[in-house]
This record gives sequence, structure tokens and C-alpha cells, in this order.
Amino acid sequence: MNPSSRYVVHSRDREHETITLARDGTSHYFRLDGNCVEAQFDLDSGEVLLILSDGSPYEAALHIYLLDKHDVVVDAIEGASPYASGIYKFIESGDDWLNFNFFTNDVVYRLGVFESPRLLFSLTTGWKYKNRLRKHHLTLTSFTSGN
Repeated sequence: MNPSSRYVVHSRDREHETITLARDGTSHYFRLDGNCVEAQFDLDSGEVLLILSDGSPYEAALHIYLLDKHDVVVDAIEGASPYASGIYKFIESGDDWLNFNFFTNDVVYRLGVFESPRLLFSLTTGWKYKNRLRKHHLTLTSFTSGN
């Protein structure tokens, strides 16, 4: 995974908590859940990992998208919890994984990206697949920092 700056905000719809993005300075626009681009990473496969937040540290949600070369959503995960605050913080990454913090606790989340989709049904507490009834390229596990 390599940090990227390919996507920029074109417009925000705060009422519906969506964002319209432009890719590589073109007029190619598309809309996703979230209001702020927290991070983006290019993968060796040509896909992009895009991390968006609602832009508020109070009762925040984090939206993680895997996009193909044509900006089509391949897989997506959402993290949110009632009355829980969250601020995205990058920790480290490898070729096909990313460690980060989100909820204001001592939990580290590891996001994994599979080359081939797998049948997965659930994620760690506070996280869900945006489309549960399909095979997934993304997985998420958690561990307590210091372990």
C-alpha cells in the first residue's frame, strides 16, 4: 500500500453525509458516504483503498472503500457506534494490510485486503460490511495496543 492523493473533494452534502470526489483532477465525479477524506492508498493491483469519515469526532463513522481502476466500489466497511467518538489515526501498513486507530480506545484495527473475494459474514465489534450478502475483499480484525 502506498499513500496516494489521487482523489479530491468536489462537493459535500452534509445533510445526507455524502461526499462527491474527483479523481486525478478530472471531471469524473462519484459520490460516497462520508464528508472528509482521511486517507487513500494505491494497491499494487491498481485498486485504491479510500478512507472517509463523517468529519466529526462525536458519534463519528468511518467508511472504508476498496475501489477498482474505474472507481467502482468493490467492497466497503463502515465503523460506527452510538455515543462513541472516533478519530482516524494511521499507524502502519504493509503490501495488503493497514493498522489504524479509530474509536477513542486502545484498540488497533488491522484492515486486510484479499486479492480474491472470500465468503465472510461478520467483523469485529462496531464494524459492518455495507453489503453483507456477497463475497468480500476486505477483512478487519482488532487487538489491544501493546499486545
